[in-house]
Amino acid sequence: MHLPKPLYEAKPYLYLLTGILVAITWGFSPFSVIGSASFIIGGLFIIYLRFVYRKNARAQAEAAGANTTTATADASGKAPEDQSS
Repeated sequence: MHLPKPLYEAKPYLYLLTGILVAITWGFSPFSVIGSASFIIGGLFIIYLRFVYRKNARAQAEAAGANTTTATADASGKAPEDQSS
């Protein structure tokens, strides 16, 4: 099952918001500190993982785009550097 894109993109921020709200509303009991820290750390970790994945995917796409711009033959069958006539 796939989530709609807006909900998928908002999840880590919802985790952060939940962790902050739990910390504020439930005080400093051991369970609220552990729960809020878990939500906050989980949200930050997901944001970090998405950032790294998208950065690597963008770099690979740019590298693949650079490889496709190499010299290609035109209709006469000559490569661009061979067209001295």
